[in-house]
Amino acid sequence: MKKVIISLLIILISTICAAQKFNGGITAGVANTDVKGTDPYDVDFNKVGITAGIFTALPLNEKSGFRMEMNFIQKGSYIPPKLGPDTIANGPDTSLKLRLHYVEIPLLYYQNLHFKIRGKDIDRFGFEIGPSIGFLVSSKVNINQYGFSPISGTPYKKYDLSAAIGIYYRIADNLAFHFRYENSVLPIHKYQSGKMSYYNFHFNIGETNMVFTYSFIYTL
Repeated sequence: MKKVIISLLIILISTICAAQKFNGGITAGVANTDVKGTDPYDVDFNKVGITAGIFTALPLNEKSGFRMEMNFIQKGSYIPPKLGPDTIANGPDTSLKLRLHYVEIPLLYYQNLHFKIRGKDIDRFGFEIGPSIGFLVSSKVNINQYGFSPISGTPYKKYDLSAAIGIYYRIADNLAFHFRYENSVLPIHKYQSGKMSYYNFHFNIGETNMVFTYSFIYTL
């Protein structure tokens, strides 16, 4: 796994340095994440992590192009400890923090938008869409605040194939703020035996990553 990540990193950096039409830069931001199927409060996005990396982009014209990123991102799920009568009602498992750390490679098509509002030209917004593949580098869980430990039983899959869509605002020629959502296309882990979920129409396909990221992208 480490050899694959290092090889991809070398290819990405070489592309940035060698190709005349390409440009590149760095990314940094935060992520709100959840793993659908890990708790009865699906889609709460309580887990907060960081994301950072580098990218290379191939402009097709002044308004569109392709961008490949390589980011480290902290995903997972979080159920805060409960206090009060619900603690007894819900049994002993009242808190959980799942940490899934990935090296992720999104390949995105981006398009700058141009429109008018009250006769004023607006040309700093755009959208992006594309697939993303993640390589799991670590996985730990903390149940009921007893401390983090490796995942026991069935491990999480080493790969996460996701679909990503987002919008961005160009603050300056070389700086943009991006808001993005990603969702696993394939399950990253099996549900506990017999567990079903409303959000996948009651088909027991397995747990999936759901991620909102808020990041700045700086072009060098």
